[in-house]
Amino acid sequence: GFRESMAGAAAELAKNLDAAAIVVFSSRAGRYAVEMSAARPTQPVVVFCPDDGLQRRLALFWGLNAITLDFDRLNPEDGIARASSVLLERGFVKSGELIVLVSDMLVANNATVNTVQVRRVR
Repeated sequence: GFRESMAGAAAELAKNLDAAAIVVFSSRAGRYAVEMSAARPTQPVVVFCPDDGLQRRLALFWGLNAITLDFDRLNPEDGIARASSVLLERGFVKSGELIVLVSDMLVANNATVNTVQVRRVR
């Protein structure tokens, strides 16, 4: 399906770019995170979750490093900056390395935006 294809593409992109990590922002049930686990990427997968319950559930899946992080769906850049700081602090990445970011974030009008992005951590 759609999420499986996105997860597979993100895993392949991360491998081809030698990215330091794949980062998933999980805003609801964690479906992208589960698909990333199923894709078995070679890079570490770090999942940022809005609540501890989802974090605990996702931590049970293969290869997922689930971290609780409160993020504002109306300001995704702030969430990405805060997540980047956590990635650096916890040693998942070093400054200047690439990450592949996957999200299915809700936006202002309750629509879902599905993205795969490549970012350099600063």
